[in-house]
Amino acid sequence: MTNADAGNTPAEDRAREVAAACTLAAIEGLGNRTLARLRKTLGSARAILEASSDILMQVPGVRPGPIRDLARARAVHRPGAVLDELLRHGIWPTMAGMPGYPAGWQRLADPPLVAFGRGQPRPDGNPTIAIVGTRRATRHGCSRTRLLASTLADLGITIVSGLAEGIDGAAHQGALDAHGHTVAVFGTPIDAPWPPTNRWLARCILEAGGMWLSERAPGRGMGQGGFLARNRLVAAMADAVVVTEAPARSGALHTLGLAAELGVPAFVLEGPADFPSYAGSRRAAEDGAPVIADARDLLEALGWQVAAPGTPCTRVHAQAEASHRLLAALGHDLLAPAALAARLGWSEDRTNDVLASLLLVGTLRWEGRCVLAGTATTRR
Repeated sequence: MTNADAGNTPAEDRAREVAAACTLAAIEGLGNRTLARLRKTLGSARAILEASSDILMQVPGVRPGPIRDLARARAVHRPGAVLDELLRHGIWPTMAGMPGYPAGWQRLADPPLVAFGRGQPRPDGNPTIAIVGTRRATRHGCSRTRLLASTLADLGITIVSGLAEGIDGAAHQGALDAHGHTVAVFGTPIDAPWPPTNRWLARCILEAGGMWLSERAPGRGMGQGGFLARNRLVAAMADAVVVTEAPARSGALHTLGLAAELGVPAFVLEGPADFPSYAGSRRAAEDGAPVIADARDLLEALGWQVAAPGTPCTRVHAQAEASHRLLAALGHDLLAPAALAARLGWSEDRTNDVLASLLLVGTLRWEGRCVLAGTATTRR
């Protein structure tokens, strides 16, 4: 921390760290593994941006190319401006331990330094099930996937998938049918939903209170292996993974394997014995993946107790509730964070955590050393 930072509140420091991480994530030549090595040695995203090239080159396992890319990028990018531009487009960045960052991603060998989201994060109390499968799905596969997703979403379960054509799209649509929560994880930058044929579906997800999520900053190239990299994110953020239709060669089987490696329960939806599009599903079952017939089978296999179908989910989104309480306590006043914590009866740490998320999305703004309600509306 510099002398200029000595008087910062934790919320301000956190915002500056997120801004620095966003700047690093936007550099095309820097991957997650390089960033992880740099951060492990230097301690923070801000320290990486401020370090000289000589210091960066001393970090074990870091190649000269990414360091040159970093040096060129930081000469033209200001972290504060990068963060402002993201928020102006309704994109909120988040890091491990902050609202919206999937806790399961921290189990990965290469967790994203920063995640980029749009829309409404998963309610804290909601379990999450990833539903994946082939892009070249049959009508039979899409119909059963949509029914499975709808039934689960109706029970308050968040449905995660990758927005691809075929099974992914059917999973998202099923969740929307039930007015449930669904998350689309991109293998592309957060500002480039893919494929183009499903951009209408991506818009529907946001309009219905769902979420987009990506590890790739807006404006970055598509990158190689982006969709396989996305599979690890889908598997890691789920409480269970279901493959509903997969031929012999399918990226869905990759997701199933990743889930097994991470200790995430993985299942196969039973399908016709003679359909080639289920050949991969049958092989996964032969290799030991449990086979389910429907949502009831899945829930029994997981040992989950949920509300009856049609009953609104009663779990409270703790972060949203905390945000509402803080805003109500603040009202139209101008308060220092410590005074706001005293008014709420919260610890300063808890108050700063909630303040950080509201400041990032523009709901609150700083006025000197105090906070007040911002002019921007809360982005969904």
